[in-house]
Amino acid sequence: ITLRIETDPDQFTGYFDVDILEKALYNLIANALRFTGDGGSITVRCRLLDTAGATQLYLEVGDTGIGIPPEHLSH
Repeated sequence: ITLRIETDPDQFTGYFDVDILEKALYNLIANALRFTGDGGSITVRCRLLDTAGATQLYLEVGDTGIGIPPEHLSH
């Protein structure tokens, strides 16, 4: 499994609750690992968003796993 991390290095200055950030990333990556088979990939994207004067950390974890069956997407 390939782990890819994409960030915008020029933007990462700020203060975050490291414990909460670590738990969130751990859970998202662990879930992606569970459903991504050999030869698959997981991509973690991190960037800062400036919305209405407030800075937010945007995290996205994508994988090449099996996905959610269409009949369960509404849940």
